Amino acid sequence: MNLKKQLELTRWGTSILTWGWTIVVVLPLIFLVSVSLSADVNQNSFAFWIFPAHPTFENYTGAFEFMSALELPLPSIFVNSAIATGGAVIGSLIVSTLAAFAIVFLRLPGRRLWFNVICIGLVVPTSVMIIPEFLTVHRLGLEGRPALILPYIAFGLSLPTLLLTLFFGALPKYLIDAAVVDGVSTWQLLTRIVLPLSRPVLATVALLLFVTFWNEYPLALNLIRDTGQSTLPLAIANTNTRAGTPYPVVAAIMVMATIPVLAVLAFGQRQLVEGLTQGGAKE
Repeated sequence: MNLKKQLELTRWGTSILTWGWTIVVVLPLIFLVSVSLSADVNQNSFAFWIFPAHPTFENYTGAFEFMSALELPLPSIFVNSAIATGGAVIGSLIVSTLAAFAIVFLRLPGRRLWFNVICIGLVVPTSVMIIPEFLTVHRLGLEGRPALILPYIAFGLSLPTLLLTLFFGALPKYLIDAAVVDGVSTWQLLTRIVLPLSRPVLATVALLLFVTFWNEYPLALNLIRDTGQSTLPLAIANTNTRAGTPYPVVAAIMVMATIPVLAVLAFGQRQLVEGLTQGGAKE
């Protein structure tokens, strides 16, 4: 088989895998939107098993009334999720950036050991740490959003620290040496040289953390005791009532909960691609 045929087969194989994975990902989203636009979930109310025969937007307006009746008003729930997610993303970025900078550029004793300890968090399941986190938060007397943000930051350190450490280590050495020769301080080296060159990977890390924290459920379930502080996943899990679960209304809530994630990914798509493909600054 010549090289041209190999390239052609590779191109076709890549296209098939890409479109197949796209269908697997997009089809449930389409079905979710279809359910949110339907009056009920009976099979007869859908055309071709997926599109609602008589679409309606009443489920979206009814979602606010339904959640208010459960004492879980949607605007407050969205604010809770935004504050918890935003605080955790910002905190994780700050701490992981400082940690990665110290590991790469400062001659700290045992820095490789600390790096390995931080990376251990990548293989520790969240469920294993729920009880220790609950006991720690309880003993510190934390409640509400702080009780969720701090554990999120702790769980969000491993991956950003790993990516940033690898990226910082791949920065052109001549730039760092030139900055040191010019007499910049350690803080100036971080803020004026390293961070401007690291915008793509920082944006990538921020997007990954946002998606993770926005959809997080186990920690929120165990650490949030006040229903008024519930995040979106926790509030959606509490939509089961004595009369049953109104699936079209819940689907409408889930669609609205997905919109911020899609908006953030669409807005940061370019930075995400650059961060995943750029292994270091170009010399």
